[in-house]
Amino acid sequence: MHVFDETGAGWRLGEQIDSGGEGSVFRLPDRPEWCVKLYHKRPLSPERRAKLAALRALPPSVRMCAAVPLSLVSASARSREWIGVLLPFVEGHDIYELYNPQGRRSHFQHATFEFVVAAALNLAHAFEGVHAHGIIVGDISEQNIRVRPDATLTLIDCDGFQVNDGVRCFPSHIGTPIWTPPELQGLSLEGIVRTRNHDGFGLAQLIFLLLFGGRYPFAGRPLSGEALSPEEAIAKFAFAFDPAPARPLLEPPPGAPRLDALPARFTELFLRAFREGSEAPNARPSAKEWGAALGELRAGLVRCSAWEAHVHWKEAPHCSWCGVLEGAGVDLFPGPPVPRGKGGAGAGAASPEALAQRLLALSFEPIHLAAPSGQSVQEALGEGGASGSAWWVPLSKGLGPLGGLLLGGYQRSLSVELEAATREVSSFTQKAAALYLGYASGLRALGQRIQELGGELRMAASGADQAVERYALQHRSDALRRYLEAFLLRRYEIQGVSPGKKAALLSHNIITAADVTPGALKAVPGFSAPLAERILRWSLECERGFRYIEPRFVPEAVRAEAVEKLRSQVAKLLQQGLACEAHWNRAKGGYAREHGILQALYQEACKRRARLDAKLRSLQ
Repeated sequence: MHVFDETGAGWRLGEQIDSGGEGSVFRLPDRPEWCVKLYHKRPLSPERRAKLAALRALPPSVRMCAAVPLSLVSASARSREWIGVLLPFVEGHDIYELYNPQGRRSHFQHATFEFVVAAALNLAHAFEGVHAHGIIVGDISEQNIRVRPDATLTLIDCDGFQVNDGVRCFPSHIGTPIWTPPELQGLSLEGIVRTRNHDGFGLAQLIFLLLFGGRYPFAGRPLSGEALSPEEAIAKFAFAFDPAPARPLLEPPPGAPRLDALPARFTELFLRAFREGSEAPNARPSAKEWGAALGELRAGLVRCSAWEAHVHWKEAPHCSWCGVLEGAGVDLFPGPPVPRGKGGAGAGAASPEALAQRLLALSFEPIHLAAPSGQSVQEALGEGGASGSAWWVPLSKGLGPLGGLLLGGYQRSLSVELEAATREVSSFTQKAAALYLGYASGLRALGQRIQELGGELRMAASGADQAVERYALQHRSDALRRYLEAFLLRRYEIQGVSPGKKAALLSHNIITAADVTPGALKAVPGFSAPLAERILRWSLECERGFRYIEPRFVPEAVRAEAVEKLRSQVAKLLQQGLACEAHWNRAKGGYAREHGILQALYQEACKRRARLDAKLRSLQ
């Protein structure tokens, strides 16, 4: 089939590369840098033609960030019944493939967090570019942005933009609920003139998804007992990562990066974008503001002290990706371990057995309060002990009965102070116990994981022969997992699984059919038993196509693969082990610091009690 542009030039259509609700997209074999979108409703309406003409007339600067139309196309050279549009063909992958871990492993294998920040910065610049020409993106979604291997990107499906030709406004009447701002939730978008502030909501969501490893800002664990879908959470301004929400409805999902992993400016920007009040005109951050913040973040990134593949903000309390790894067991930015100097976090990382021994030897024992030394007590008494009250006795005798009354009152006052000081000293035992138990409770789950990692590291260090044996036993399950990982959940229609539900699944690391288990689904708030059952049935349907041929012997290629698998497994275990060890040591250091403060206060209280006791004894 051929189509003809507005100059009458003919173009042969090649393979179909996409199809949506409005039309299908075809490559042009003779011009691979172009493609053609043919609309399902033909010929185009006068309004559609006018909107496409307005987009085609945009200045060249817009084409640097958006794939705007090049020409209308018809079925014959002489016809003016337009059926589609000629467009630039945009290389790359949907931005979804960058911010979700599975897609990043498949399509952006060498992408670090620095790459992700660069892509977010380019995204902000793209929005700033179209907004500068009065264009509103409107239909924002993860499918309408293509990212290339150099982190540059282009906005596509530009016929959904809201554009003005100087005479009339052509609104964007398309939208997906999970990308629609709260003030437009539940409304028909037909005829609504959208604003930059509306775009600001979708832009902020995309930036959040990029910076937080695919965690959706409105998917979290319910705090009120009511499980909210992401769409319901948007309508209620229930930003799951809000540090001080007006109505506590959600908290972040397990293992999510913390807001303080980024500069404080980002917390302010996200709150402006997602909190109630963001619906006011121009309340949300502009693309230019995001660009400035992302530029500063990119300039302030450093590599993790333990792992070369982990990049984080230099002022963060610790590497956020190591934190996700130890909290959720998911490595969002996998890479080979790289020790960073003697005595650093990577010391001993080359030996799984050595790290296993270190992990299994970790302990967390209470630090006991130490009473002040006899010398320090004597010094304290010299500063204000019994000698300070010696004059009371001769004075009271010289005053007769009145002196006795005064002395008795002073003794009672000292007795009251001594009792209070004794109670204060005793209270430090409880304070020390509460401090220890608080830290110990927080480390309980980590301690269990450390013990598991120690055992796994020892097993992994057992050698290649055992690795081959284990590989043969796990060969089928590994092959099945690789097969199921090809089924991305977001690409399939499952009854009751809306885009918002899919976002919630992504936030809980359920991305492919391989991730679907009863336990994993049970951990996702708001998923009823029937809905979880439908997702499990979908996973089983995917599995039906799997065919396994059991090897009768282990060929050299498989042996080599087993050894390589062992190396990969050891690298991952080392990475997890070092991250857990660092977290454990940070906690122990924090406990020691807080206990040191408590110890100093305890000794001062002991000295104060000793001084009061000495004063009271000197009057008897």
